[in-house]
Amino acid sequence: MKKRRGDSPEMVSARLTAQAIEDLKFRAIFENSGTSIVVIDKEGICHLVNSLAASYLDCTPDEINGESIFDFLPHEKAAKYLERVRRMIESGVGSEYEDTFQLPSGVRTLLITDQVLKDQQGKGYAILSSSIDITERKLAEQALQESEKTVRKKLEAVLSPDGDFGALNLADIIDAQAIQAIMDDFFNLTHIGVGLIDLNGKVLVANGWQDVCTKFHRVNPETCRNCIESDTILTLGGLPGEFKAYKCRNNMWDISTPIVVGGKHLGNIFLGQFFYEDETPDYESFRIQARKYGFDEEAYIAALDRVPRWSRETVECVMRFYSRLSLFISDLSFSNLKLA
Repeated sequence: MKKRRGDSPEMVSARLTAQAIEDLKFRAIFENSGTSIVVIDKEGICHLVNSLAASYLDCTPDEINGESIFDFLPHEKAAKYLERVRRMIESGVGSEYEDTFQLPSGVRTLLITDQVLKDQQGKGYAILSSSIDITERKLAEQALQESEKTVRKKLEAVLSPDGDFGALNLADIIDAQAIQAIMDDFFNLTHIGVGLIDLNGKVLVANGWQDVCTKFHRVNPETCRNCIESDTILTLGGLPGEFKAYKCRNNMWDISTPIVVGGKHLGNIFLGQFFYEDETPDYESFRIQARKYGFDEEAYIAALDRVPRWSRETVECVMRFYSRLSLFISDLSFSNLKLA
């Protein structure tokens, strides 16, 4: 209420009746409780709708107040809910449950509490339905459950007499984010990239990859299959602490060293997408590849020209580092599993 000039605080307070103050308190709680609120009668008509409830339907309270739930919910869902409302009003007993709704903001999960409103004779006449959006909580619970499955799988592999490290994926036992941060620093220092890939071809750590691969080879389905085959099949047979050089199926040099945990080969560290300084790329074979797979030939060759040329001494030095890194990751991962 606007204070008039000359009014004392006592005079202003006197003009606010006790009922008006209670109404203001109710309205503040009603609108700012963080809970959607709507009263629904046994005919399915909405009454006393707050702003949060209306926002779920991308409406205003005035657009919903006095309207039927059939105007806002799919007919089958509205019919089932109205049947529930009538049962609760008849029995005088409310309920609490979770339900999902297709709202303008997407599919949301709501925790709904329905309370029966009764007259002075104790007879139910409507339902006060309040709800809280628990979508994020449900997603967090699902993520936690998936995490617990991963931890349980690790523990079973370690603690069970028949435990098998082969049941684990590389992503289960390494801290990919920490390794990525280390290798990003290494790349900033040396401009030499890395790939850490599991035996299913899933890339867990990567940087410094060349456009010829990221914009061409790994985009086209057929050449991407070549990449995955190179990342998996062609790496088999490597020994811990050693590295293996080979031409990938797309005619680029790759060198890999295995990551072995508990005697199981789970992945590889790669140095790839390069040429040696003392060799000349067969440009004609790459032009044939461009035409075969529908690449923009000139852009493909330009990307090829940006592929680094390294001396054999540099490559050998880097691979010795990557080999030691793979042994460190293997030993640390195994120790962490035993510690678990």
